Formats: sequence, structure tokens, C-alpha cells
Amino acid sequence: MILNWYKLSLILCVVAFMTPSHSEAQTPVHKKRIKINMRQIGHELLLYSGDSTSIVLPIENELNSYKIQFDSEFTFDPTELSIIIQKNLEKGNISNEYIVEIEDCQLEEIIYSYEVSLASTVTEIACQQRIQPKGCYIIHINFINQEEYTSYLPHFMIGLLLLALLLLAYFFKPSKASSHPKDENLITIGNYLFDNTKMTLLLKSTRVELSSKETDLLFLLNNHKNEVVERETILQIVWGDEGDYIGRTLDVFISKLRKKLSQDPNVKIVNIRGIGYKLIE
Repeated sequence: MILNWYKLSLILCVVAFMTPSHSEAQTPVHKKRIKINMRQIGHELLLYSGDSTSIVLPIENELNSYKIQFDSEFTFDPTELSIIIQKNLEKGNISNEYIVEIEDCQLEEIIYSYEVSLASTVTEIACQQRIQPKGCYIIHINFINQEEYTSYLPHFMIGLLLLALLLLAYFFKPSKASSHPKDENLITIGNYLFDNTKMTLLLKSTRVELSSKETDLLFLLNNHKNEVVERETILQIVWGDEGDYIGRTLDVFISKLRKKLSQDPNVKIVNIRGIGYKLIE
């Protein structure tokens, strides 16, 4: 059972590292923050073109791509466009690798685009000095490898958590459970299972029958395991006022129990001379 649990834990560790997870950029809250950032970009572009009254239409999003649309025409300077976008993306701590595409609404074509990556900067963008004429434009900002940048941390943390649980289970696992079936009526005495209701002793597949007095006697001694039980106490509890015993009766029953418990040398009923008996294991 424990071995199977280890195998399952190892499989979960592998799955945690191999299965793609939702990155921070894909969470609803982070998407909302990015949309706010995109709206700010649109707002600053309109202000740069001298328009302080037009509005930025609702930001549309699909996976790692965001679309900025306007309700009026405007002109833009590629240099200022790249600066505004970079400034806001850095401020929002969103991404340092992205592709910007400017779509002409009427032509439905990309009329200008550039890419910023770890190997390039906005100063390397082509056609920066060529101001575009006033028109209807849609700005597409596509983040590159956004998922890859953020998804490894949750993979790693989940994997570490599962590994920690696995190690804790290994080093602090409980002692090996008894192979005996669990039963409230079964009492473990050494390698034996004592069933005081069915008056039997079980040792693996061997069943030993007990008399009612043997059962009561063994039950009493076991309840005071490793303690001396006086003869008078045993006679009073096991035989009571029945009056059907003689002086040697207890010794005879003790001898019978010793024989029936003889298959486990660690279990002994010791005679404490002049006092009583003690069950030890």
C-alpha cells in the first residue's frame, strides 16, 4: 500500500512539471490589469495626436493578443508609438517581448509592425521617423512566450510541494501495521489473536479453542499484562462464588493456557510463588 502511494506521488510530481499550467498572464485579474494598461496606451496615443475628446473602445483580448480600437481617426508617429507602448508595458511589468501591429480599418491590412525582444530594443525599430497619415487604425499587441515566462514557477512550486509530502511520508511513515484483520473483538497477545467472544486463539491459520474459564482467565491476565495478579483475585473474578474449584484448579488452567500459548516463545505466564501469576510478552 505504501509502495503504491510512493508510485502515485512520483507520477504526480512528473505531471506537475510536464503539464502546462495557467500562467499569471492568463488569470482573469491579470487580464483586467493588462486591459487597463492597453487603454492607457490608447489614451496617450490620442493625446499625442492632439485628440482629447475621442474615446478608446473596449479592449478585446484573445489569448496573449490585445486589440486597441478607437471611435475616431488619428495619426501616429512610429517613434512616439513605440515609446508609449514600451513605457506602459514596463510600468505594468507585463512583458519585455512583444509584437506590435497597426491595422488599417478600411483596408483591413497591417500597414506597420515591429517586434521587441530580449535581443532588440525600440531604438532598432524600422521606419520610426515616418509619421502615418490620419486614418482609422487598430493596434494589436501580441505578447511573445508570455506563458513560458510565468508558467514554470507554479510547475516548480507544485513539484516541490509533492516532493516534500513524499519525503515526509517516507521518513515519518507509521510502523508497519499488523497483518491481522481489524476487529474490535480481537486482542493481540504476541503473535496470537485472542477472540474472547468466540473463545479462540488464532495463530496464522491455526485456531485453538478455549473453554469459558480459560477465556476468562486469559482475558484477566491480559488486562493486567506484565503485572502480578494475585491468586485470590483470579479465583474471585474467574470462578466467583461458584464453589466448583479446588486448591489446584487454577494451576491446572494455567498449565492448559501455557500449552496453548507455547507456539510463541515470547508469550509466558509466570508464576510468582506465593502471590499469583503474571502474563508477559
